[in-house]
Amino acid sequence: MELIDIFENWKRDAQLDLRLADDVVADRDWDGVVFHSQQALEKLAKGIVGYYNDGEIPFMHDLETIIDIFGDKLAERLSEERLEVLAKLSIFYLEERYPVFIGQKLIYDDTLALYLLGQTKEIFQWLLKSLPPIR
Repeated sequence: MELIDIFENWKRDAQLDLRLADDVVADRDWDGVVFHSQQALEKLAKGIVGYYNDGEIPFMHDLETIIDIFGDKLAERLSEERLEVLAKLSIFYLEERYPVFIGQKLIYDDTLALYLLGQTKEIFQWLLKSLPPIR
Protein backbone atom coordinates (compact mmCIF):
# COMPACT_ATOMS: atom_id res chain seq x y z
CA MET A 1 0.00 0.00 0.00
CA GLU A 2 1.27 3.46 -0.88
CA LEU A 3 1.86 5.96 1.93
CA ILE A 4 -0.76 8.32 0.48
CA ASP A 5 -3.30 5.48 0.62
CA ILE A 6 -2.49 4.86 4.28
CA PHE A 7 -3.05 8.54 5.00
CA GLU A 8 -6.27 8.73 2.97
CA ASN A 9 -7.74 5.62 4.64
CA TRP A 10 -7.09 7.01 8.14
CA LYS A 11 -8.36 10.46 7.09
CA ARG A 12 -11.58 8.95 5.70
CA ASP A 13 -12.18 7.09 8.98
CA ALA A 14 -11.43 10.29 10.91
CA GLN A 15 -13.98 12.22 8.85
CA LEU A 16 -16.56 9.52 9.60
CA ASP A 17 -15.94 9.96 13.33
CA LEU A 18 -16.47 13.72 12.95
CA ARG A 19 -19.83 13.05 11.30
CA LEU A 20 -20.75 10.55 14.02
CA ALA A 21 -19.88 13.12 16.70
CA ASP A 22 -22.27 15.56 15.02
CA ASP A 23 -24.95 12.88 14.74
CA VAL A 24 -24.97 11.98 18.43
CA VAL A 25 -25.41 15.63 19.45
CA ALA A 26 -29.10 15.25 18.60
CA ASP A 27 -29.29 12.33 21.05
CA ARG A 28 -27.63 14.43 23.77
CA ASP A 29 -25.06 11.63 24.08
CA TRP A 30 -22.24 13.81 25.40
CA ASP A 31 -19.86 10.92 26.04
CA GLY A 32 -20.49 9.81 22.45
CA VAL A 33 -19.70 13.29 21.17
CA VAL A 34 -16.41 13.33 23.07
CA PHE A 35 -15.55 9.76 22.10
CA HIS A 36 -15.99 10.40 18.38
CA SER A 37 -14.18 13.74 18.66
CA GLN A 38 -11.19 11.99 20.23
CA GLN A 39 -11.31 9.23 17.66
CA ALA A 40 -11.43 11.71 14.77
CA LEU A 41 -8.24 13.43 15.88
CA GLU A 42 -6.49 10.18 16.79
CA LYS A 43 -7.23 8.65 13.39
CA LEU A 44 -6.19 11.75 11.48
CA ALA A 45 -2.98 12.02 13.50
CA LYS A 46 -2.19 8.33 12.99
CA GLY A 47 -2.74 8.70 9.26
CA ILE A 48 -0.29 11.59 9.21
CA VAL A 49 2.22 9.59 11.25
CA GLY A 50 1.82 6.65 8.89
CA TYR A 51 2.53 8.89 5.94
CA TYR A 52 5.66 10.43 7.44
CA ASN A 53 6.81 7.30 9.29
CA ASP A 54 6.99 4.86 6.36
CA GLY A 55 3.63 3.28 7.19
CA GLU A 56 4.41 2.65 10.86
CA ILE A 57 1.43 3.49 13.08
CA PRO A 58 2.05 3.83 16.84
CA PHE A 59 0.08 1.77 19.35
CA MET A 60 -0.84 4.71 21.55
CA HIS A 61 -3.82 6.94 22.17
CA ASP A 62 -2.47 10.12 23.75
CA LEU A 63 -3.14 12.77 21.13
CA GLU A 64 -0.32 15.12 22.07
CA THR A 65 2.21 12.28 21.97
CA ILE A 66 1.00 11.10 18.57
CA ILE A 67 1.08 14.62 17.12
CA ASP A 68 4.57 15.17 18.56
CA ILE A 69 5.82 12.42 16.24
CA PHE A 70 5.24 14.68 13.22
CA GLY A 71 5.36 17.99 15.09
CA ASP A 72 8.47 19.08 13.22
CA LYS A 73 6.40 19.06 10.00
CA LEU A 74 3.81 21.54 11.36
CA ALA A 75 4.04 25.17 10.28
CA GLU A 76 3.61 26.20 13.93
CA ARG A 77 3.45 24.57 17.33
CA LEU A 78 0.20 23.67 19.01
CA SER A 79 -1.18 26.48 21.15
CA GLU A 80 -1.72 25.99 24.88
CA GLU A 81 -5.49 26.00 24.30
CA ARG A 82 -5.20 23.23 21.72
CA LEU A 83 -2.93 21.24 24.01
CA GLU A 84 -5.57 21.50 26.75
CA VAL A 85 -8.24 20.25 24.34
CA LEU A 86 -6.04 17.31 23.33
CA ALA A 87 -5.49 16.47 27.01
CA LYS A 88 -9.23 16.53 27.76
CA LEU A 89 -9.98 14.29 24.79
CA SER A 90 -7.12 11.90 25.57
CA ILE A 91 -8.05 11.39 29.21
CA PHE A 92 -11.59 10.51 28.14
CA TYR A 93 -10.30 7.71 25.94
CA LEU A 94 -7.63 6.51 28.34
CA GLU A 95 -9.88 6.36 31.39
CA GLU A 96 -12.43 4.28 29.52
CA ARG A 97 -9.82 1.66 28.62
CA TYR A 98 -7.03 1.69 31.21
CA PRO A 99 -7.76 1.35 34.95
CA VAL A 100 -4.72 3.43 35.94
CA PHE A 101 -6.55 6.51 34.60
CA ILE A 102 -9.83 5.90 36.47
CA GLY A 103 -11.02 8.99 38.28
CA GLN A 104 -9.27 11.45 35.98
CA LYS A 105 -12.08 11.77 33.44
CA LEU A 106 -14.03 15.00 33.38
CA ILE A 107 -17.81 15.22 33.51
CA TYR A 108 -18.81 15.75 29.90
CA ASP A 109 -21.96 17.85 29.88
CA ASP A 110 -23.42 19.59 26.85
CA THR A 111 -21.28 22.71 27.26
CA LEU A 112 -17.97 20.85 27.49
CA ALA A 113 -18.85 18.24 24.84
CA LEU A 114 -19.94 20.87 22.31
CA TYR A 115 -16.85 22.98 23.06
CA LEU A 116 -14.60 19.95 22.51
CA LEU A 117 -16.40 19.06 19.29
CA GLY A 118 -15.95 22.59 17.96
CA GLN A 119 -12.29 22.57 18.93
CA THR A 120 -11.86 19.13 17.38
CA LYS A 121 -13.14 20.45 14.06
CA GLU A 122 -10.78 23.43 14.25
CA ILE A 123 -7.76 21.30 15.17
CA PHE A 124 -8.64 18.81 12.44
CA GLN A 125 -8.58 21.52 9.78
CA TRP A 126 -5.55 23.22 11.34
CA LEU A 127 -3.54 19.99 11.21
CA LEU A 128 -4.34 19.54 7.52
CA LYS A 129 -3.47 23.16 6.72
CA SER A 130 -0.34 23.27 8.89
CA LEU A 131 1.41 20.39 7.12
CA PRO A 132 3.21 20.40 3.82
CA PRO A 133 0.91 19.01 1.09
CA ILE A 134 0.44 15.25 1.42
CA ARG A 135 0.52 13.66 -2.02
